[in-house]
Amino acid sequence: MYLFVVDEVALSDGDLLGKMPRNSQFGFIFTKDATREAVVRTVLHEIGHGDYTLEHTFSEGVGLENARQII
Repeated sequence: MYLFVVDEVALSDGDLLGKMPRNSQFGFIFTKDATREAVVRTVLHEIGHGDYTLEHTFSEGVGLENARQII
């Protein structure tokens, strides 16, 4: 798995810090104006999608739409 660290923002409001399609080999971490803690948390979060094919708990079809997000 590869994560590309990019010193830019993905969205104009800065709300997206990472992108890794589930079961993918490649992802992106957007670090512009992000704290060190946010970058570390995002790296771990995206690894969960890429290596372990984890989904968000609120994703359709997961059955946990009302649960607190755990990754």
